[in-house]
Amino acid sequence: MCQRTRAAALYARPNVTRARLVMLGALLLGSAACSQTGLVSGEVSAALPDGRQQRAYRVDVVLVKAEPFRAEWIRLVEEFQRVSERLRITVDRANADIKEYRPLATQGATPTFSRSAQDRADARQRATAAARYQAALDRRRSVAKDLRATVPSFERRALDTIARHRVGGTQTDVIGHFALRDVPLGRYYVFAALPLDDGAGTARWLLGIGVGAGEQTVTLSAANSEWPFAVTIPED
Repeated sequence: MCQRTRAAALYARPNVTRARLVMLGALLLGSAACSQTGLVSGEVSAALPDGRQQRAYRVDVVLVKAEPFRAEWIRLVEEFQRVSERLRITVDRANADIKEYRPLATQGATPTFSRSAQDRADARQRATAAARYQAALDRRRSVAKDLRATVPSFERRALDTIARHRVGGTQTDVIGHFALRDVPLGRYYVFAALPLDDGAGTARWLLGIGVGAGEQTVTLSAANSEWPFAVTIPED
């Protein structure tokens, strides 16, 4: 090999090496970028009162970053629990009064012509019991009204909180499947709400997940459907 050829070859080799390094660097960067995101896929369905399964058709699936959402969510749930517990205690006391005074309040009155002193005393006792019985019924109705107003109020605040911390989302397909792509690695919550057929209410989910490299599968079903903003009014 002549001197000119040898010199040209030596000059070219570093350029080849640099090109290979650039290509290798691009591949590594692409690989690193891919490894920093994951895929979250799954399906949404709920059980109806008659036992049928209802798949979520075109339902929004919302992705919420775990922090700082989690701390705010816990405070909201705890506030709801305090309010609803206070109202439940009032209902329990009203139910206790209803149970105590109902027997006497619902007794038939003694005929006027046969009233003795004891009969008149019994009549006064029945009148007192009837007044307390009615007052307890009124308290329970009032608390039931307050509870019916409290639940929607907290639900609106809950949905607003989810919306403010939303970082992604998608819709289910016609058979309830969904996929959230290119999700940065980390901790999240998946939220969905499915209005049930025949006016059977709404199934809701707020499920915590960890997203790693690769695919994470999430199934939202009757087994993990829960919503903290609901309360049952106890009967006496």
